[in-house]
Amino acid sequence: METLLLISSALLWLIVLGNLLLTLTVIRRMNAGSPGEKRTLTGLSTGEAAPPFSARTLDGQTKTLADYAGRATALVFMASGCGACKTLLPTLEKLDPQVQQSKTELALVFDGDEEQIRALVEPFALRFPVLLAPRNDNALFQDYQVHGTPAYYLLDEHGQIRASGHPGSDQQWQKLTEAWTSPSSLAEGSAV
Repeated sequence: METLLLISSALLWLIVLGNLLLTLTVIRRMNAGSPGEKRTLTGLSTGEAAPPFSARTLDGQTKTLADYAGRATALVFMASGCGACKTLLPTLEKLDPQVQQSKTELALVFDGDEEQIRALVEPFALRFPVLLAPRNDNALFQDYQVHGTPAYYLLDEHGQIRASGHPGSDQQWQKLTEAWTSPSSLAEGSAV
C-alpha cells in the first residue's frame, strides 16, 4: 500500500512540474518579440488620424469625433464586466475636478449592456460623458483596435493619436494624470 502511495505522489509531482514548465513556456512566448517592440492593448499608432465615430451617451445624446475637435481628448475604453475597469473608476472620479479645469476632455467608452454600465458608473460622481459602444452594434472598439480593457487613446486637438496604452501602468497615462493634477498645469489649463 505504501509503495502505491509513493508512486502516485511521484507521478503527481511530475504532472505539477510539467504543468509549470508548460506555463512558463507560454509566458515566455507571449513576451517574446523584437527587443524594441512595444506591446499595447491598442492597435492604432501614434500620429495616425483617429477614426471617426458616433456613440450614444447614457443621457441619450449622440457624440461624434467632431464634438471633440479643437481640444485634446482622452478616450478611456472599458467593459461592463471588466474588473480592472471597476478598479479604475474611483481614480477617474478623483481626477474629474482637475480634468474639468484642464483643456483635455475625457470620455469613457463602454462595451456591454447599458443597464450594467449604468449600475457600474452611477455610484460615482462623473461629469464626463459615458459613451455606449457595445461591440455587437457599434464599430468603435473595432475601429480603434482595442483588444483589451481598460485601454486609452489620447487625441490631440486635431484628432491625431498622441498616445495609447493601459491606464495606470503606462508612462504616458501617468504624465497625463500628472498634468491634470499639477497646480501649474491647472492654472495654465494645459494638456499633455
